[in-house]
Amino acid sequence: MKRLTGLLCIFCLIWFPICGATTQKDSAPKDFEKGLKIALEATSELGLVEDPEKLRRLNDIAYRVGNRAVPEAPNFSFRIVKMEEPNAFALPGGFVFVTTGMLDLDLTDDELAALLGHEIIHVKNEHFRRMSKRQTLMNLLYQALIVGIAVGLKDNGSNYDPLTGYPQQSRKSEVLQGVAGFGLVFQELLLRGFGRELELEADEGGMRASAGAGFSPQGASQLFEKMRRRIYEAPGYGYWRTHPYLEDRVASSRVLAASIDISRNPPDAVEYREKTQKMFLDYLPREKDEAAKKELRRMALAALPKGKTGQELRSWFIQEAETQENKQEMFFRDYGKLTKLYETSITEIRQDDPEAPLIKKLQESLEKAKKEKEEILPLYDGVIAKRSFDTQTLERFISNFPDNPRLPEVQFLLAENYRILNKNPDAVELHLKLLEKDTELSGKSRERLLQLIPRLEDLSACYRLATLTKDPAIQAPASERMKALVSSFKSLQNGHDFRRAYPGNSFDKPVLDQMNQLARNALNQGKLYQAVGEYQKALDQYSMILRYGPDLPVADQVRDTLIDFQELNSTSS
Repeated sequence: MKRLTGLLCIFCLIWFPICGATTQKDSAPKDFEKGLKIALEATSELGLVEDPEKLRRLNDIAYRVGNRAVPEAPNFSFRIVKMEEPNAFALPGGFVFVTTGMLDLDLTDDELAALLGHEIIHVKNEHFRRMSKRQTLMNLLYQALIVGIAVGLKDNGSNYDPLTGYPQQSRKSEVLQGVAGFGLVFQELLLRGFGRELELEADEGGMRASAGAGFSPQGASQLFEKMRRRIYEAPGYGYWRTHPYLEDRVASSRVLAASIDISRNPPDAVEYREKTQKMFLDYLPREKDEAAKKELRRMALAALPKGKTGQELRSWFIQEAETQENKQEMFFRDYGKLTKLYETSITEIRQDDPEAPLIKKLQESLEKAKKEKEEILPLYDGVIAKRSFDTQTLERFISNFPDNPRLPEVQFLLAENYRILNKNPDAVELHLKLLEKDTELSGKSRERLLQLIPRLEDLSACYRLATLTKDPAIQAPASERMKALVSSFKSLQNGHDFRRAYPGNSFDKPVLDQMNQLARNALNQGKLYQAVGEYQKALDQYSMILRYGPDLPVADQVRDTLIDFQELNSTSS
């Protein structure tokens, strides 16, 4: 039900202003609370990237642009999420996301500024309120499923099954649980974008804001050209059909750029970032959810990592990580994670203040962690010698002792554990590392891979063995397995992950054909469940298609099918 709450909060955004006026008692916009809840769902669904250098660059550029675009609204925050599609999107309340796929285009500062300005303008100009009902899944799904079911569907009550005697779930409750799957709507809502008019409006506003921050307005046309080349080269990005044609955006942005002057002396964004940080921290006492509080602190730190407040926030995150690890006995602690945290924090702080007192404290903590690691090393050696280890112990050894001479042996043992647990892709990755090292274990890894290949079901792992290894003895059987697997794999997610990891590969067509077949089967199964009143199971099938095959032809049929749920109230009496 937690995700249902987040979903209903998004639904509320249809009716409330997106960047509404603030109250006298609260400096946050009215929609900030709703946006924060959605952002938490988004980061949970997609996963955050915590690369310090990428985040620092993103925020430095973003707040410079935000300071020119919306100086009166210091409530924007910026994240990098794990999604292979080259995209960016914004949520009400000023929550802006950039995908790893977009950053993989190697954007220049001018291009990234244009991108961030575009998303900031979407929020500033309240485009969420102005989206076409038919073109966006916000209205299609939320009104069709939430209104059509939560309001229109008659609840038959939670009575008892006459055959089993057990309580029977009400029809409304069953459907709402199906709707509560956040992934079903999130991917669709955020990948569909806005209509042509609103996209072009955001293009222009973003160009003017980025130029006002000192970036070249030509960055927009360069960005769209990169995106156009990437999308044309890589099949599977059908969701861009809802955006204006990128050729048009390249041309229009070039013409517009000629009329926009670059600010030669843009204002410093430090004051804007200070106000943003203060807004997040002032909001903190109002929030009761611990995950939301942590996110607010993370946002405040990203807004301004310098200064006393920035160091206090860093200390909070470091202490939290230490507290979690110290709950465990020394043998069960992940010192590798702590060591990386200390080293990264020291590097980050030195960039802003080489004399910061926190640096000395972190260095002492780092030395303590290294000392404790050495104290427990004999325990690990004894466990490995007796072969009395579990998978987690081997994983911690690799994290804690990456330079230990026994590392290849432990990697081999862990790969064997993965194989036994049927985690074949993980086993493949470790064995490939051992092959590259050319150690005495390389021969054994080759033997294990030859045993694994006939049982491989994961397309990406098989493809790596077939195309990215230099060993002919591995390549030949892996290629044969790949040829059979592309037309026989059973999971839409398997095909989705493979196509995103290796766009434009030689196996793309048969993989796409198999995905289309699996999607058609899932749609038919969903319709069957729907016909007999198994709405939860029907929505599970539709969710799978929209999540892992949003660009497949069948996905459009799913969207149309979802509208039929509005008619449930006429058949539920």
